[in-house]
Amino acid sequence: MHSHNDYEQKEPFYAAYREGYSSIEADIYLVNGILLVGHDQKDLKPERSLEDLYLKPLTKALKENSGRPYADKQKSLQLLVDIKSAAVPTLEALISLLKKYPVITKNKRVKIAISGNRPPESEYAGYPKFIYFDGRPGVNYTPAALAKLALISDSYGNYLLPGTGVMDVRKAEAAVANAHVLKKPFRFWGTPDQPESWQKFLDIGVDYVNTDQVARLAAFMRDPINFLKEQTLSKIQLHDSISMMPFNRLIKTAGVVRRFGNPGNENHALDVAIIPGTALAVVEDRYGIFVMNLDGTVIDSFVQASAPSVRGMASTYSGIKAFKSEGKTWIAWSAARDTISALLYTEWNGKIGKVSAIPIPRKLPAKNAIPNEVYVDEQGEMVYLVLNGNDEVMKLRWADKSVVWQQRTGGVAPYGITMANNKLYVTNWAGPVALDSNRERAGVPWGKVYTNPVTGATAQGTVSVMDPANGRLLKEINVGLHPNVATSSKDGKYVYISNGNSDDISVINTKSDAVSETIAVGMFQ
Repeated sequence: MHSHNDYEQKEPFYAAYREGYSSIEADIYLVNGILLVGHDQKDLKPERSLEDLYLKPLTKALKENSGRPYADKQKSLQLLVDIKSAAVPTLEALISLLKKYPVITKNKRVKIAISGNRPPESEYAGYPKFIYFDGRPGVNYTPAALAKLALISDSYGNYLLPGTGVMDVRKAEAAVANAHVLKKPFRFWGTPDQPESWQKFLDIGVDYVNTDQVARLAAFMRDPINFLKEQTLSKIQLHDSISMMPFNRLIKTAGVVRRFGNPGNENHALDVAIIPGTALAVVEDRYGIFVMNLDGTVIDSFVQASAPSVRGMASTYSGIKAFKSEGKTWIAWSAARDTISALLYTEWNGKIGKVSAIPIPRKLPAKNAIPNEVYVDEQGEMVYLVLNGNDEVMKLRWADKSVVWQQRTGGVAPYGITMANNKLYVTNWAGPVALDSNRERAGVPWGKVYTNPVTGATAQGTVSVMDPANGRLLKEINVGLHPNVATSSKDGKYVYISNGNSDDISVINTKSDAVSETIAVGMFQ
């Protein structure tokens, strides 16, 4: 992948680097002895130098990876420098600057390639070993000049059928094949920048796919087939007829799909939280967490299998929070395996720190405590954790991670939690404890619940109202079926409960602790 005009990205160098790009392009001008980056002279700014935007970040990456551009020992990185000002003096200034960075110039996995304005091919061999050039097809290079070529590039416009915008596939294939005969990679510039075109370039063997859409091309390259399917679905207009049934239907995704994880694994995006004071989101997935910015670029990630203390744990149904406490930013989420479970946590300081675990013991007959949703008070002092398997809520003092109290909710399989009007509201997936033997009941893994004799599904859902000071049960409120997420209004007057199986929202008045409204949200309401 080649990041064309990379300096126009929101994060020059880093946006492409984090996606694993093998080639990054920077246009340069020599201005008063300084190499400035920009497409046109009007774009040049003193603070946007080649050294600050590219050479220093690249040096940092090399040091962090023990002299390699990437953690992957086999991966290389090309910095394609497109000279916009006079060729020879600009190139001489670049060579002088690069000599300050031997970690770059002496690195076998980093290549500096000169494009744009270049000296004559006959002079290529006279330049330092660390300087390479961007060649052109159809040029009869001498062996010495050919040895100094990093790649061969050409304008896509030279490969269109006459009078059309359609690629002449045979001509393009021949150009790529000829470059490969010379053992040089090939790149087109001025290309259409869309998935269908990217796929065509891959089909004919193009080595560097040119793009201005760094994150999007990276997502495509990770899984081209499914990416193209998503593109097709995004163009489909759903039929709005009442006869449309919930089976064999197409669902159009809202917004832009961001893919993550190893395609060979069973990946789930379970929950998401905004990191306070940033424009970053932390996502809880099946195997760990990752932090991404708003354009979908992954900033950092943690996989539970990478840490011996939590190896084998998988994230539970839901439950992740990012919050500030005592001047630090924390991320906490729930995980479990076999009979073991824990609240995992880490400090965020621009990257994910060491991950620690607060063990959560199970209460028999539960096989696992199954920690789930997390609620943190406004001061960041107290953390409330729902224990789905134990039918409990646990209150932790964050300063020393000690348990303040641990109490039963009064319901079965609690899931979500929020606070409003100085009270905790906890959703119970399976409703109240099934004590009435005259009603239809069925066993869940470690208890009994009321069930609907027709559907076999749970017959009730409830919300437990609890005192945050001591965990005492204040009231249990009947809501819809399979209540899960709970959230409160900003003024604390209302709590909203999402009922998964009845396709509605229960609105609880926190003064009376009664359902004041039920809002239908199902497809066929």
